[in-house]
Amino acid sequence: MQSVMLVVSRRKTDLTDSQWLCQLLECWLLRGSFVPPKPIRELREPTRYRKSLIQAPQTLDNAGVKLACVATDVLGSPVG
Repeated sequence: MQSVMLVVSRRKTDLTDSQWLCQLLECWLLRGSFVPPKPIRELREPTRYRKSLIQAPQTLDNAGVKLACVATDVLGSPVG
């Protein structure tokens, strides 16, 4: 489902967003989100966790924290 964008000339707030979404829902202009069955969600969880572990050092590098300068693995070689 495409995200709903609120385009108004007045100041945008959570209240105006919620009112707009309510009006769209009353007119049947919103569709429900797809939620996969539980077995599929359970299969996706380990993959997402692995991805987050792989991205953690990259996130630190992007933030300016050089992990290889302060940490080594159990064999003594630099991490990263």
